[in-house]
Amino acid sequence: MQNDTKCISFYKEAAHLYQIEGTSSSEMNCNLKVAEYLAKTGEYSEAIEMFEAVAMASLDNNLLKYAQDSQPKPPR
Repeated sequence: MQNDTKCISFYKEAAHLYQIEGTSSSEMNCNLKVAEYLAKTGEYSEAIEMFEAVAMASLDNNLLKYAQDSQPKPPR
């Protein structure tokens, strides 16, 4: 759990740096990782807020509006 907390901190910092740089897709990827780790640690309401914020930002960005997830899906 301590590693998850560190991951959250590092991904938040990376997202902030990408925001300063103006790289929105990388920033959103980091924010998605933050949300995943928040959910993993039981911070569900904060994770939901983060997922919703990324979704809204994606809808506002014409390049990301129809983008598919770049990570492969696990086999079913």
